[in-house]
Amino acid sequence: MEVDLWFADYAALRCEELASSSDGILDTEELARRNRFVFERDRRSFAVSHVLLRRVLSRYAPLAPAEWRFDFNTWGKPRIANPNLERAVYFNLSHTRGAALVGVSYDSEIGVDIEQTERDASCVELADRYFSPTEVRALRELPSSSQQRERFFELWTLKESYIKARGMGLAIPLDQFSFSFPPGDTSSAEVTPRISFSPTLGDSPDVWQFIQRPIGASFRAAAAVRTSPGATVQFLWKQTTGDFV
Repeated sequence: MEVDLWFADYAALRCEELASSSDGILDTEELARRNRFVFERDRRSFAVSHVLLRRVLSRYAPLAPAEWRFDFNTWGKPRIANPNLERAVYFNLSHTRGAALVGVSYDSEIGVDIEQTERDASCVELADRYFSPTEVRALRELPSSSQQRERFFELWTLKESYIKARGMGLAIPLDQFSFSFPPGDTSSAEVTPRISFSPTLGDSPDVWQFIQRPIGASFRAAAAVRTSPGATVQFLWKQTTGDFV
């Protein structure tokens, strides 16, 4: 099973062209969401990320970017609504200041998250509020504030990827599941963490696989995919370039 993870660094793209093309590519629902943002930078970020999503999806089926249609589940997760595709395509989008991440799979629901790690964040305080007691304890045991900050973003991206893969968002309490990491420094390497669940969630670690990694000095990304027990998942990282316009 392969999962493609498309990373887009806005500094490497012709973002003005992408944003200006959004009127002719995005559907009416997306355009309405774009226009509800108060600040131009937020409208531009939304337009760029959603045009990128459509252009990525067009690599997986013979549809032009403007031809993709979406509907939403009960909790608002988008899914492809085009009829008569030869093969089901699952996707997820995340964007942050300066970058976006698109995950695509033919085989299973997927969730992705990307975060800009240089932004201000009261890491330990946020962890106390949202993370599981096990995660908070492990984070507080790290000897330096920089290590705590790294671990916070590792956990945050993983948790977001899981609740997005489930398609339920924050309807799933973040303190009802926990991630653990292999021994050693995870700040500069791709890692495959393990998840455990509170019995109230009724989920099994055996059907989930995750990947988490830093991207450059400024971003942290994670992906989650539901599998059958014992399945092998290959996460393939791909970089968008200036030709995505």
